[in-house]
Amino acid sequence: MKDLRNAVGAMCAVPMPGVTALHALAGELRAAGRSVRSLAFEIPRFEPPAGLLDSCIEWLRQGEPGGAPAAGLPELRRALAEKLSRDCKVPCTALNLVVTPGERFARFAAIAALCGPGDEVILPVPCRMEYRALVHAAGATCVELRTRPQEGFELEPGLLEAAVTGRTRLLILNTPSWPAGTVYRRETLEALAAIAVRHNFMVLSDECLASFIGEPDRAHVSFASLSDEAANRCITLGGFSAGCFMENHPVGFVAAPEWLSGRIIALLQLVSGGASALDQHCALAALTAPVQQEMAELRRTIVENREWFCRSLEAVPGLELFRPAGGLSLLCGIAGFGMDSDLFCERLLREELLEAVPGREFGAEGYIGLSFACPASWLKDAAGSLAAFCGKIFRSGLNKEGCV
Repeated sequence: MKDLRNAVGAMCAVPMPGVTALHALAGELRAAGRSVRSLAFEIPRFEPPAGLLDSCIEWLRQGEPGGAPAAGLPELRRALAEKLSRDCKVPCTALNLVVTPGERFARFAAIAALCGPGDEVILPVPCRMEYRALVHAAGATCVELRTRPQEGFELEPGLLEAAVTGRTRLLILNTPSWPAGTVYRRETLEALAAIAVRHNFMVLSDECLASFIGEPDRAHVSFASLSDEAANRCITLGGFSAGCFMENHPVGFVAAPEWLSGRIIALLQLVSGGASALDQHCALAALTAPVQQEMAELRRTIVENREWFCRSLEAVPGLELFRPAGGLSLLCGIAGFGMDSDLFCERLLREELLEAVPGREFGAEGYIGLSFACPASWLKDAAGSLAAFCGKIFRSGLNKEGCV
C-alpha cells in the first residue's frame, strides 16, 4: 500500500521558515512567565488610530448586510486608484486595482498569477522572508542577487543585466525595504526600468512601507511612475497593515495591467473570496483626512525612534550598524562575534529575552534584523538588553584573545 505521507503538493513543499523555531522558543519562555521583548516584527506595534476604530464600530452598528466583491469594494478600489494617481504618479484606474486580505496574500497572488515552472524570478537580497517561499510555491526558480551595504543595499543595474536570461519573468523590488530600510533612488530605478523594458519582463514593486521615509533628502519613487513602458510592466503592491497601523484588519492591494489584474481577481475568487467587508471599510476610513493626521503623528514617532535607535546601536561594541533610509527596521552586522546569525539570535533570546531576526532568514548571513516601530519605552528596554548581550560576548572574545 502506498504511503500517503509521501504525497506533497507543490505549495506544501515550501520549507518552514527557520525563524518559526525562535518564535516557538519565545512562546515557551512567555508561557513560563518570562517577559520576552521582540524586535522581530514587520508591522508597527502601536495602537491603531482612534478615528479608525470609531469608524469601524460605527459601520458595525449600522449592520449593513452582505460581503464584498472578490476584487474589493468598488469605492475602495476607486479611492486607491485616485490616491496612487495623485500621490505616487502611478497611472491606473479602478480596473487595475485589486484588494486582497493582507499584504502577504497580495504578494502570493501577484507571483502565483504570473509565474510558474520554467520561469526565473530575480530577487535582490537581503529581502523579505516570504519572497523566496512564494516563488518556490509557484514552481518558479529564484535567482538571488546579493546587494552591498556600501550601495545602501540597492540592486546594482549591471548585476541585474548580467542575471537576465530568456526565462526571466519577474524582478521583485522592495522600496522602502524590509529589513534593510533601503529607499531606492530615482536614477537607480530608471536604470533598472530600462533593463526591464529592453528584456521585456515584469517588475513587482512592493511599496507597502512607502509612508515611512527617514532621510530628508530621500523621497519615495514608485516604479510605475517612471514611464508608460515601466507602468505596463509593473505590479505596484501596497497595503494598510503597516502603513496605516491596521494589523488586526489586514488589507493589501495590487495595481497591475488589466490583463494581470483579471487573473489575480480570479485567483482571489477561488482561494479566499477577498478581504472582509469590515476590514475594507476600515481601509476606507484610513484614507480620510482626520485619520491621516493621527497616522502622521505615529509616523513621526517612528522616525524619532529610528534616530534614537541608530545613535544607541552605534555605541554597542562589535555591532556594525547600517543606517536605514526608510522603512521600519535596520540591519546590524555581527561578524565580530564569532557566531552565525541563528546562534546569535538564539542566545540573545535565551540570555536577554530579546527576539531578533537571523540574517539567514532574509538571505544575508552575518547580519541580524531589528525593528524600531514600537513605543519608545519598549525600544529603550530592548536596546539595553542588546547592548548588554553584545558587551558580554565582545568582552569574552577579547579575554580569549588575551589568553592566547
